[in-house]
Amino acid sequence: MADIKLVLLLKEILAEIGDLNNIQPYSYNKLSETDEEIRYKFIDIDDNIATVKFQTFESIEYSQESLPSILEDKLSYNVSFDIEDELLQYKKINLDKLNRIFKTIHDIIIEFLNEYSPDFLFIKGTSDYELFSPEFTQKDKIYYNMIVQNLPSEYGVSIGKILGLNGIQLRKKSAF
Repeated sequence: MADIKLVLLLKEILAEIGDLNNIQPYSYNKLSETDEEIRYKFIDIDDNIATVKFQTFESIEYSQESLPSILEDKLSYNVSFDIEDELLQYKKINLDKLNRIFKTIHDIIIEFLNEYSPDFLFIKGTSDYELFSPEFTQKDKIYYNMIVQNLPSEYGVSIGKILGLNGIQLRKKSAF
């Protein structure tokens, strides 16, 4: 009996730090596709519409900094996700719901990588603090762990700033 409790506890702990292997994603579909933007959507358990958006950096208007020159000739996208038009990075959600939402977003990102083979993806963090600093939020840590799991082998992951924003960077190894 103690072994079963230990296994259940380990599963709970792994789920808390972003292990998504045993979590069922929501059904999702591609909502729209243009040269500048690709959108996917799914509906969560509370019937909220969630959107995952891949937007080319060329289509984004920058207010302060310019795109680093290393990305100028690369197929690069900014990734954002929202629920009912509120950015998920800033929305309060309980952990069980959050993990299922993360699993769905993770699967969409992996599908996007496999279908479009971009050179670079950027996912903004929830805070303006340096990644993995003491101020780095629990949600940022979950994002990071969730993103790096089952990443296609041709991609590497790093953390850093783009356009003055902290975030997770997925880079195609052969492009850099």
